[in-house]
Amino acid sequence: MTDFTTLQSAIGLIAILMAYFPTVTVSGYFQAWFAAKLGDNTAQKLGFQTLDPLKHVSLFGLGLLVYSQLISGLGVGWGQRIPLNPHNIFGSFRDIRRILLFFSGAIIHGAIVFALILFGSLLEALNVLTYFPANSLIIMQLFRVVLLFNIYLLVLFLILGAIEFVMTEYLHKWRLFEKYGLWIQIIVFFMAFLVVSIVFPVLLGFIFSCVEIIGHYIRLVLVKLFG
Repeated sequence: MTDFTTLQSAIGLIAILMAYFPTVTVSGYFQAWFAAKLGDNTAQKLGFQTLDPLKHVSLFGLGLLVYSQLISGLGVGWGQRIPLNPHNIFGSFRDIRRILLFFSGAIIHGAIVFALILFGSLLEALNVLTYFPANSLIIMQLFRVVLLFNIYLLVLFLILGAIEFVMTEYLHKWRLFEKYGLWIQIIVFFMAFLVVSIVFPVLLGFIFSCVEIIGHYIRLVLVKLFG
């Protein structure tokens, strides 16, 4: 029993690390790119628009990820915070673009979650797991871990974005957020952890139902197109 538990813990840790590095790298790159498109090139100038994982790894966030995975089996952490400066945004639709900047992290992770749902639906439609039963458990385990990790980061960045928006636009304390951003992030980390822990079983069940439904319709379209 102990050996089996140890093996499960090791597999879970490997899976969350496999999810962590590509997730923080891709999301960090696109958040820097999105911010530049909105008019704030702070992250771009500081070299965050890169696919180098070392630029996007947060040692503190990675440490919490490993610790939470080993303790609870639900690994949550974060990557390097992408520096943003809303005061760089000028011109038309300035207010809208500033709001999008505050929530850029949530937008990116929302897009990743949506892409994962489509990817899972495509696997379902093509019956990939049926044709490769030996690998199906590994594929599904990794898919669940990556999906959960991105849902957690979506919640985390929604809360952080809301806090930064209020502190900047209403309290005019943007510099205060920049100064104490790490401590704010740690507090929000636990808030997001609680939210995800409570709603995750229901949310994940709903998402996999969506995957099955979308996969069914993709399969019908493929049958019509290719017989």
